[in-house]
Amino acid sequence: MEKGEHGRERRGLGALLRDQRGHATAEAVIMLPFFILIFGGLIFVSKGFETSIDERAITRQHAWAHVMDDCRSRVPSDTEVSDATNPVFGPVGDLFAIIDEIIALIPFFSDYWPGWINEERKFTRRASVDKPAVLGGGSAQVGHWIILMCNERPNDVDTDELATRAWDFLGI
Repeated sequence: MEKGEHGRERRGLGALLRDQRGHATAEAVIMLPFFILIFGGLIFVSKGFETSIDERAITRQHAWAHVMDDCRSRVPSDTEVSDATNPVFGPVGDLFAIIDEIIALIPFFSDYWPGWINEERKFTRRASVDKPAVLGGGSAQVGHWIILMCNERPNDVDTDELATRAWDFLGI
C-alpha cells in the first residue's frame, strides 16, 4: 500500500468496497426517518381509532336516551340532532305526513294514533384527532352518526276505565 500526503495508507477501490466497517451505522441513519414515520402513523391511527370508539359510544348513549323518551328530552349540545324522517311513496307520503299531523292534533286520537309516518332522528358527533408533527401536523376529523325512530308515547291508560267507557258506549 502506498502512503498518502498525511501519512495514511491509501487503499485501492477494491479494498474500499470490501471494507464493512460502518455499514450498520449507515443503514440505521438511512432507516431511522422511515421508522419514525411508521411509529408516528401507528400513534395517529391508534388515537383515531380510540376517539372513534368513544364518539360512537357517546352518540349511541345520547340517541337512545332521547328516543326512549319519545324524542322529548334534551340532547347534549355536542351531539347534533336532525330530522331524518323520509316519507315513502313520494307525494302520497307527504299527504300521509300531513294527515298524521292533523290527526295528532285531535285530543282523543293523539293518545292512541300511532301514525303512518314514523319520526326518525339522525344523531351526529364529530371530533378531531391531532396528527403527529412527523406526519405534517394538523388534525383529522372522526365521527359517528346513527338514525333512530322515536319511541311511541307512553300512555297512562286505565284499562278498567277504558272498558267501562266502551261498555257504556255500546249500551251494555
